Amino acid sequence: MYSSHTCPRCANQISMERMMGNVVVCTCGWTGDKSHFEPPKRNFHIKQIVTLVTILAVAYLGFEGKKWGEHSPERAYYKVISTLKMTTAKDEARMAFVCKELEKHKCAAESYQKALAKSPKSYNLAGALAIELTHIGEFDRAILTFQNFFSHEDGDDVHKQHYARALSEKEYTDDATEWYYKSLQANAKNFDSAKELINHLVKNELYVEALSVIGHYNTLFPKTRKGWQKMITQVKDDYKAYSNKFDVKEIKISGINKYLHAPVRFSGSNDTQLFMVDPDSEFLTLDLVQLKDFGVDYKDLGEKEVMATNGRYIKGTQVILPELQVGPFTLKNVKGIACDNCAFLLGKDVMKSLNFKAQDNKGIKYITLKQ
Repeated sequence: MYSSHTCPRCANQISMERMMGNVVVCTCGWTGDKSHFEPPKRNFHIKQIVTLVTILAVAYLGFEGKKWGEHSPERAYYKVISTLKMTTAKDEARMAFVCKELEKHKCAAESYQKALAKSPKSYNLAGALAIELTHIGEFDRAILTFQNFFSHEDGDDVHKQHYARALSEKEYTDDATEWYYKSLQANAKNFDSAKELINHLVKNELYVEALSVIGHYNTLFPKTRKGWQKMITQVKDDYKAYSNKFDVKEIKISGINKYLHAPVRFSGSNDTQLFMVDPDSEFLTLDLVQLKDFGVDYKDLGEKEVMATNGRYIKGTQVILPELQVGPFTLKNVKGIACDNCAFLLGKDVMKSLNFKAQDNKGIKYITLKQ
């Protein structure tokens, strides 16, 4: 007998002999089946299932709402038509734009790729895709996509900046430099591109050219001096350490327009100044006030009036500097004109002594100096 099986009517134990198949008959006359003695099965009702699904749906919508913000309905609609494979190139491009706005660059790249696949002759999509590929570090794909884009479109400064960045990351140094300059030619006020160019040049130990770019921006956009001060100081320090370590035979300075700059140090000073370079000017000109502030040693030869390159006459003090260092090159007994608030400018005499050679490459001016 099974002690756990008792009659529900009389509470007497029911012997095995009274269990005939599934039928159970007690001595008191009660009749039932074996299922009466089995533990009750858990009945998971439809209502509970619906409640659970609702909770999960609300949680998901909350997560998506936090993730996509005001774009949540649009994202939900996109997911539906994407699952049904009903999206158009316009749908994919719109979702890519939304992802880009939210700085979800991987999502943007995926959607632009789908949009381009649906409309391969929409080259603006190729340009947008290439930018997003640069953001997510897929530089090889970005370069190939940019090449396709630029074979059909001119692009703007942002396209050229990101192409330069991809080239720089893959160590195509000269090509990257060229495209950074193209970006700045298209928009000189793209300060992010200018900073990337400077950092690119520094990364490749092209410190003089980096300082030349800094000098250009300090002259045209004085507000960059304060914002870039930390970077400028670091570049000057790196340049000084590099020039002390290596015997540099030649330097190259560059300019997006007529403003070229060279790093210069006065005798007894460790600070690097950026001098404008103008081979058309006859003289080395100096700011007399700053010469005195810096404590620069010079010989006073008296007042002299000279004609500047703009045709105007300026009156200043003719001086001789016992020593002047232009880049890594040291010049002795250098003549110049010092006047109040005159620009620091390297003229024809200094350029000739450094065997300057000028060239123009696609609108970018370069001057090489050697001694």
